Amino acid sequence: MIKHKLLLSILACLLLLAIVACGCNSINQAKVESIEARLRVVNMDTGLEILLIPRGSQGFIIKTDGILDARLWLQESLGGAVRYDQLIQGWDDIQISIEDYTRFQGVKVDLMYDEEIFYEDAYGSLEVTLTTPDGKSLTDTISDIAISESYVC
Repeated sequence: MIKHKLLLSILACLLLLAIVACGCNSINQAKVESIEARLRVVNMDTGLEILLIPRGSQGFIIKTDGILDARLWLQESLGGAVRYDQLIQGWDDIQISIEDYTRFQGVKVDLMYDEEIFYEDAYGSLEVTLTTPDGKSLTDTISDIAISESYVC
């Protein structure tokens, strides 16, 4: 009897892991509680590439549709204060779809510059906001982006 209960518990855990791994809709219906934005590429000629990772209360990636807005602000220096009066570039109404997500990592978002930007020895702070279909707005910030050179993170 105890072996059967243990076996059932193990099978339930394996089923849950399989659902999470395949991205099935029952897990995707969980509510997004936070977002994480990771910088992947900085290209001074074209823009930024970020990885957006919406997470549920347990820390798992939650695939969700949504609208992404982003703002790149000038920073006074490395580790310095953000100059909210110095907007370098803004991006509005970027559509995020569940189909855009990679299997385990989130969704790659290209933030293309309207024109080339020229700053010497400058840093920026990227503020990323995702608005989910239920109207929740979640924000993350990536600071200390060296905006005077191109590089891969």
